Amino acid sequence: MGISPFERSLCFFLYLIYFLKVRFYLTEIKIRLAEIKDSFSPKKTYTNLIMQFLLPNQRCDFVSKDKFSLRKRIKSFTYAFAGLRLVFAHEHNAWIHAVATICVVVAGFLFRISSLEWTVVLICIAMVISAEIINSSLERMADFVQPEKDNRIKEIKDLGAAAVLVCAIASVIVGIIIFLPKIIAFV
Repeated sequence: MGISPFERSLCFFLYLIYFLKVRFYLTEIKIRLAEIKDSFSPKKTYTNLIMQFLLPNQRCDFVSKDKFSLRKRIKSFTYAFAGLRLVFAHEHNAWIHAVATICVVVAGFLFRISSLEWTVVLICIAMVISAEIINSSLERMADFVQPEKDNRIKEIKDLGAAAVLVCAIASVIVGIIIFLPKIIAFV
């Protein structure tokens, strides 16, 4: 037996995820931060903390040595949900992704897609929204590091936007593979 179109698209999807690692455009930020490293004051500003995090050969003395606390873990979830609110309140592309998500979920219920198809759809939704969140944070950090226009910062932002685009295109392809046969059968 050969590979079904669904299995082929799943393999393509997983292959695509493998090559969309965040490290690619974090390398660009490391280069930029290394260039401007000497311009920061020795005080512990947020920028210095970000630099220490992104440049692992630097001494990272800001890592918490506190004991595990359930209260602090719950508090970290409030920060994560605040980030979600921030993205969906201020990023227009996140609104488009949210509307597409609602449409796909409704279509999934209407066409009664299988458990495996739901799994792939949910992975696609999570991948696109996560890519949008990473891109938004990358853009904000780039604007923070270099408020003036700079072609290198533009390239970093373009790379982040390209990652979101690739995730969205892959998700559309997966959606076509899952829903097109069901739409044709319905019509």
